[in-house]
Amino acid sequence: MGFDSPNTAIITALEKLISEPELKRSRKEQEIKIQELGNRLEKEQKRTQEFQRELEIKVEETQKQLIYESELKRSRKEQEIKIQELGNRLEEEQKRTRELQRELEIKVEETQKQIKDLEKNIEKAERREIYNNYMLQVQTLIKQKQILAPGEKKQWWRFW
Repeated sequence: MGFDSPNTAIITALEKLISEPELKRSRKEQEIKIQELGNRLEKEQKRTQEFQRELEIKVEETQKQLIYESELKRSRKEQEIKIQELGNRLEEEQKRTRELQRELEIKVEETQKQIKDLEKNIEKAERREIYNNYMLQVQTLIKQKQILAPGEKKQWWRFW
């Protein structure tokens, strides 16, 4: 004799109390009993409603938690994708930096070679200039001696 709900059980019990003649109770006792059963029924209905409200609140909280967790997972996936993209970009930048360093090293070597060549050229030019100055001085001395008359003597007071 299973009942679908507590309400059904209470209603059936109340009907039995009213309809069975073997239970010879006074009407007043039956009314009191019905009153008590009615009160119990109301209390049970209130408890059921409270449980229902609590269940609805827990369902809402669970739904909110699930939504939060799904958003968190999505956010983590997005962050992982961004991290991966940044890692790829970092690798590309490192490759580019290495290439630029190689190019810079090559240009530095070329510039050092050019500097050495220029230093050699400057040294050669300085030697040429020294040689030219020396030759110019020699020519000047030769011209001075040619200007003086071949048989002319120097005056005795100009010995220096």
